[in-house]
Amino acid sequence: MNYAGWPLVAATLGSYLRTLAVMIFMNKTTLPLSGLMAATLLGSPLLSLAQAGGRPAAAPAAATAPRSTGRVTGTITDGANGKPVSYASVAVINPATNSAVNGGVAGDDGKFVLPVPAGTYRVEVSFIGYQTQVKNGVVVTAGGTVALGNVVLAAAAQKLAEVVVTGKKPLIEERVDRTIYNADVDKTTAGGDATDVLKRVPLLSVDLDGNVSLRGSSNIRVLINNKPSTIAASSVADALKQIPADQIQTVEVITSPSAKYDAEGSGGIINIVTKTNNLKGGSLGVNVSTGLRASNLGLNGNYRNGKFGVSLGGFGRASYNQPGSFDNTQVSTSLENGQRTTVQQAADTRRRDAFGRYTLGLTYDFDKHNSLAGSLAYGVRNADNYQDGLTSRIGVASAPLAVNSLRDVASANESNTIDASLNFTHTYEKEQRELSVLTLFSRNNQTNNFTNNVFNPADLTKNTFIGQLGNNNDSYNEEYTGQIDYQTPTVKNQLLEFGAKDIVRRVNSDYSYFYDAALQPAAGSPSLNNSFRYRQNVAAGYVTYTIGLPKGFTLKPGARFEYTTISADFVNGAGTQTNPNIPDYGVLVP
Repeated sequence: MNYAGWPLVAATLGSYLRTLAVMIFMNKTTLPLSGLMAATLLGSPLLSLAQAGGRPAAAPAAATAPRSTGRVTGTITDGANGKPVSYASVAVINPATNSAVNGGVAGDDGKFVLPVPAGTYRVEVSFIGYQTQVKNGVVVTAGGTVALGNVVLAAAAQKLAEVVVTGKKPLIEERVDRTIYNADVDKTTAGGDATDVLKRVPLLSVDLDGNVSLRGSSNIRVLINNKPSTIAASSVADALKQIPADQIQTVEVITSPSAKYDAEGSGGIINIVTKTNNLKGGSLGVNVSTGLRASNLGLNGNYRNGKFGVSLGGFGRASYNQPGSFDNTQVSTSLENGQRTTVQQAADTRRRDAFGRYTLGLTYDFDKHNSLAGSLAYGVRNADNYQDGLTSRIGVASAPLAVNSLRDVASANESNTIDASLNFTHTYEKEQRELSVLTLFSRNNQTNNFTNNVFNPADLTKNTFIGQLGNNNDSYNEEYTGQIDYQTPTVKNQLLEFGAKDIVRRVNSDYSYFYDAALQPAAGSPSLNNSFRYRQNVAAGYVTYTIGLPKGFTLKPGARFEYTTISADFVNGAGTQTNPNIPDYGVLVP
């Protein structure tokens, strides 16, 4: 057995026992027993060399004797209040090698005792939030104690580097009564319209024609920025095509509408929230792109000066130069005699489209409790389709196909919408108490025209013009809305809401059929001209009470009463007017 290491072990154990005896004599335990033992072991020649990255080597007998070690003691205090600095770090460093000989932390009372070999050292005391205190030329003699007394630490203010915290908004959020789809997070719908956005919203289904259903029900109501629009009332599909996807911030699917919302759309409510610019000062961004088949125009502007603010935003796209063609063949078989009839149609096509929506907003803050906000939005959706040289050929049984019709067809589907609103909001000193007044005007105009230029089918060069026929259908949907809402907290976690609303709707549609003399219908054929007028008034009042329950549950009972009056008249081509008797009715909706 090799006994070469026993002198070092004995020296270390002796140092530990001697230090323990001194502490018992002082009747003051500065460090825990385990901490004291660790500090003592660190002070041994064996562990000191290991800490410094060295290797134990043979040492003279005098170097390992117990009395070759001394001690460094002291108390660490705060320079501002004189209180002890607990757990401050103390390091005894050999200046020749700049390596630590021993080290540790002070106790709760700020005192420290470090055994070190005899020599001259540099003592460094440090702690977070304080300047490092350095004691140079500390001479430790064998068996001696160097008392540093109070080591005072001065507070140090340190400027930290900038910390940037970033977060990503979730694509889908779940609330108590609604699901929120953050469309601005999803970049896959860029360049499309609202139809493309709603296809990605949970709970919603969109068919090929753009019709929307919520959990299988088409009895839904679509709002734009929490306000109704006539374009959405007349055709949800057309409304979605007028709103560019790039302008949509969020889509809220309200599956359980409260009594505050109209009884229409019992299947649910879809609220499309468009992007707004809330920057201070003035800015204007214009996004323009053009190509051989399409051009885009995007606007995003804002100006605010004190109490007054104005904003402008929108996006539009025009498509052109879209040539094409089609060739369609249809074969039918008679169930009576089995005779087959073949119909073939072919034409060259052209198409022009334009869609977009632009909004001008105005705000004015009278004071911190009273504000006025107005907006004017204009949306358009136009589609012009052309079929040049539409040729129809018919063949019966095995007979060759013969041309029986030659014409140029043009169809125009044009729609534009104006939405104007003016809102006044008054808040109170009491949080959540608010009075708001909303007025809204909305009008959607639609034109559906269909024109046929008919040519002699025997002359495929279209040099023989026979005449023109077609139809025009002009219509509009108009709505006026006035609404007042008031809410106030009653007790903690409880809110009372009530309000009233009146909606006046006007719908007109005029259809006319025209033709040249050569294409006049047979004598006695009924006229296809007609006109339709529709008038509706809905008066409503509601009250709801929200109760916050433990564990995040919410109870929101409420009721809404609506009274509706309707009148309508229809005039046919002969001038006969029909006025159906539509009774007034009221409904109470929980």
